Amino acid sequence: MKFLRVYGYDDFAALQFEKEFNQKDVLKDMIKRNMNKLSLITDDDDEIYVEIIELKTPEEVFNYMRNCIDEDDLKHENYYQIEEEVK
Repeated sequence: MKFLRVYGYDDFAALQFEKEFNQKDVLKDMIKRNMNKLSLITDDDDEIYVEIIELKTPEEVFNYMRNCIDEDDLKHENYYQIEEEVK
């Protein structure tokens, strides 16, 4: 499974990403440029980071998510499953 991790060091980075960027367009651009990590600048000059994460088994997904997501951080960080047909 592939995921797009979206995070930032400013408050509400994940929410800002959803407001200002299209997830599929960002992903297509990353694939086109052969990039696994990308930095985006918001309209407010905040920096948002996106990275493609690939995990092979459901156990890897569970362990990764369990160790990464904190309820307090949900406004600052988010994950999106990548559809295989996006190219």
